[in-house]
Amino acid sequence: MNIISSWVGYTFPKTKRSARKAAKQPAALCTVAAPIQAPSRVMVLEADPQSRSTLVDLIKTLGLEPLVVPDGVAALKSIDLRAPDMILMACDGPADPESAEFKLCSMIRKQRASLPYFPIVVLASWPDAFLWQIDIGDDGIDDVLPKPLRAQELQAVLELWLDLPLKDEPKKSPAPIQPTDDWYQVRLTEDILGFEQAWAKRDQPSMLHFAQHMQGIALVLGVQRALKLADRLERVARGTKSMEPEAMQSTLTALKKAFARYLD
Repeated sequence: MNIISSWVGYTFPKTKRSARKAAKQPAALCTVAAPIQAPSRVMVLEADPQSRSTLVDLIKTLGLEPLVVPDGVAALKSIDLRAPDMILMACDGPADPESAEFKLCSMIRKQRASLPYFPIVVLASWPDAFLWQIDIGDDGIDDVLPKPLRAQELQAVLELWLDLPLKDEPKKSPAPIQPTDDWYQVRLTEDILGFEQAWAKRDQPSMLHFAQHMQGIALVLGVQRALKLADRLERVARGTKSMEPEAMQSTLTALKKAFARYLD
């Protein structure tokens, strides 16, 4: 008889455990693991190998998923398949509406209209970075970082626009807490709510008032990221720059996050 087949039909006798032994062994606990949230995906468009490697390494260090694409065509195809949570795009030139980078931003903006909102951050060398900074809010551009990149600045932008825990402000940033944290909480809550309501009514004088008030608080507290966002709101209030509703909502959300320490 085949050895393997001889085991197939054999029924092993069941052994009985004593009541005392069974009582000593606790019942197995059935636990359900909490769902693991996928890391945010950051698309990287950077032709320079060294800069690209720096970007990818820092993105991975923060627990994010880098997605490197070789060109604009590949970026558009990738967005069609699965939209990223952020795009970091290197632009080797000024913010010229006829440039390939500017046109790509415009194409992504149209493509993004039917997708969940994701920010586009331009990486540019000086003085081009300044010119791109002026165009924030146009053609889907949300933020600008100067090259060569500094790891601290890139990390701050990733923390600002993505759902990451914010690090403490640099110690060199002054943060005189006067008169009290409670006072700042009340004022900031009123200012942010007031700006949102003024934006809904397109009340530019009120928008300007609340934006400037938030600028002042950001300066006093030394919260540089909040100051940068409040500056952007002031330009919108003055009518020098337009901003899509999705971009405005994203900016206000980022502003609340930058002020989170004083709003909680």
